[in-house]
Amino acid sequence: SSPYAGTAKPDLEIYKLTLKILGVPAKECVFIDNKKELLIPADKLGMKTIHFTGQKDCEEKLSRIGIKF
Repeated sequence: SSPYAGTAKPDLEIYKLTLKILGVPAKECVFIDNKKELLIPADKLGMKTIHFTGQKDCEEKLSRIGIKF
């Protein structure tokens, strides 16, 4: 949530605002969260989503979608 944005997850508007600030399309973003319900709005906008359940699992999921680190 942000006092500057006036909204918070899972409101779709905070996801849209983030994309606007970043200046990137949703399809180029990956949204990671440990709460499944917070992945839904990101998915609706076209972001790739990862349910965080641990570091190793997250790294494997990122690798599967082609993100190198």
